[in-house]
Amino acid sequence: MGFILPSALALAGLAIPIIIFYMLKLRRQPIQVSSLLLWEQVLADRQANAPWQMLKRHLLLLLQLLILALLVMALARPYFIIEAKVQGNVVILLDASASMQATDLSPNRFARAKEIVLETVNSLSPDDTVTLIAVEHTPRVLTTATTDRHLIQQALSDSEATNGPVDWESAFALAAANAAALPESSILVVSDGASESRMMGQELAQSLNLAIPIESIPVGQASDNQGVVAMALRDGLEGPELFVRVFNASSETRQRLVDIDINGQVYDARMLEMPAQTEASFTLSGLPLEARQIQANLVGDDILPADDTAWVIRQPAPTKILLVSKGNRFLERALSLLPDVNIQRATPDQELPQSRFDLMIFDRTVPREIPKTNLLFIAPPTSSTLFEVTGTVTRTRFTSQLREHPILNYVDLSAIHIGKIQQIKPPPWSRVLADSSQGPLLMAGQSHEQRLIILAFDLFQSDWPLKIEFPIFILNSARWLVPGQILEQAEIHRAGEGYHLPAATVSDSFIVRDPLGQQRSVPTDTTSFNQTDALGLYQITGQLANGETKQVEQFAINLLSAEESDITPNRVNFSWAVNNSNNLNNTPADTSYEGHWEWWWILVLLGLAVLGLEWWVYWRGEVR
Repeated sequence: MGFILPSALALAGLAIPIIIFYMLKLRRQPIQVSSLLLWEQVLADRQANAPWQMLKRHLLLLLQLLILALLVMALARPYFIIEAKVQGNVVILLDASASMQATDLSPNRFARAKEIVLETVNSLSPDDTVTLIAVEHTPRVLTTATTDRHLIQQALSDSEATNGPVDWESAFALAAANAAALPESSILVVSDGASESRMMGQELAQSLNLAIPIESIPVGQASDNQGVVAMALRDGLEGPELFVRVFNASSETRQRLVDIDINGQVYDARMLEMPAQTEASFTLSGLPLEARQIQANLVGDDILPADDTAWVIRQPAPTKILLVSKGNRFLERALSLLPDVNIQRATPDQELPQSRFDLMIFDRTVPREIPKTNLLFIAPPTSSTLFEVTGTVTRTRFTSQLREHPILNYVDLSAIHIGKIQQIKPPPWSRVLADSSQGPLLMAGQSHEQRLIILAFDLFQSDWPLKIEFPIFILNSARWLVPGQILEQAEIHRAGEGYHLPAATVSDSFIVRDPLGQQRSVPTDTTSFNQTDALGLYQITGQLANGETKQVEQFAINLLSAEESDITPNRVNFSWAVNNSNNLNNTPADTSYEGHWEWWWILVLLGLAVLGLEWWVYWRGEVR
């Protein structure tokens, strides 16, 4: 046994004034007398009124000295030596994935994981620092190398499990960077190991070059869970078709009833029988054409409710595209590959149709009046109110491109050959996505209520239409210009991921209402909404010019992850990291750590109990 603050034992000297007060105490003995005349004899007893008395045995004195001894011992923070997982400067990775919401431990795995972290922190020496990292979709540092146990406890209290998968590789990279900055560091993983066990092998050590001791504490007991892991909707010959897949993580065969709701009404229900650790699926054809909001729900309870429900939103109508061109078979062919679109063609000398289009494409032409919709300009020959064309140049070469922009996903412009480009001064609303030695090749942005893309070169003056990236570019552009309609039914939106907002059709801002009822105001020039932590349906509304509000769009955030639904707890073996560290530091592989188990709180409880006893003795014995 030892003391963390042995200097606190000096407070035991407070026993001296307590004893002195008892020696100075005026003591009178209760005496029953038969006559009031005898009071004079009692008052004349000068011995009882003497200021100093011989110290006698007194129960209250003993109890008060015992209370003092217990409190002084508690202030000195006594501890016992125990075996510890880690010591020194510790980086703790706290798993906050969806599987940690499983209720096989009360109230759930994540709450138990926080208790384990707190117990581990309390077992460390006072000089040991703790860095706490929550492993989420994007790992988040809760505390950085601190010895403040109260700060760590507060950070743990404020943390919650997420509703989606997590990035373990980034979490370990972040932990390794924090651990490398401090001596005698180690990493502790507190996780159920449900989804990341196969991601933590030797490959991870090699990719991150980890040579830091890593220990793990497993969380979780059961695996009996079923969840919806896939859901898709498409338009078929007989109407919309719905595909649903359910996974059984249990070690035994299970039967679950699946309800299908359409627009808030029960449409179908069927029983699925799933052998252990397998999936079962079904397809519903000929759904009503008016189906907009479709929900699949597993009836009954299991230990992970987050994966029991999934939603899909069906768009109300095909995307309407107007192509204004003298004729471009490359562009027409690429547009024809887009699903669920209605393409109308016009020539530059024709008047633009009066009907509304979701997207207008102007190929080598500029309209006299800019339409109030989303626009794609290809090699505009003249200036407009949106941009300024200063001339035409040749002998240009590609220099750079913004690869992370969604328009250029899987698109590489470095290999194309361009004969000439239109020199266009980048407008204030635009962002240059691809550049050349003679000026911008590709620009995109949002001006007031419309999204725009400008491609500065003629497709016939390049070999780009002959490359596979060209139809991908057209698809990416259509999806960016008209988000939420081009191929959105095939996308899965998960918690923590950004959702592309629709083009602005209202005045100042969008109002996004999440499944929990919280509302957030988002400016209309924002392209992505990232506060998608809750599972369920999100409503996007906007304010019209006359002050009325209108629902602009609806989208769903789902779990839909077989890895998260498979909540079988696994203890991850980090021997590879320990061996790497031991080989680097020439330390034996069976090194064990000593931890501190503080038991001052027991002394405080005993002190309170003795205080209650002292109060009872005083009022029972002295007063009554």
